[in-house]
Amino acid sequence: MFELSPSTGYNALAMKKNVKEPCDFCDGRLEPRHVTVDCRRGGALKVIEHVPALVCNHCGERYYSATTMKTMEAIAKGDRTRKRFIRVPVSKFEVVA
Repeated sequence: MFELSPSTGYNALAMKKNVKEPCDFCDGRLEPRHVTVDCRRGGALKVIEHVPALVCNHCGERYYSATTMKTMEAIAKGDRTRKRFIRVPVSKFEVVA
């Protein structure tokens, strides 16, 4: 996985005691994970893989450090670190009666 440090903005005392922080939206607990993030900017879709986050084990809410957010923004703005292209099917939402 990855290491969280006090400099990332997460609760240092909770991290030292290996206590999982509570989710702000439900009764779940936050667990460190790597996630995939979809970014839409200027009509383009960019997919960022292997993003460190704290994820609620109940509702799935994701929490990112300020450093991670800045890095994702830089990736979304530019063409750096592009590893591959994928095809994504697009569907129109239609209500089925």
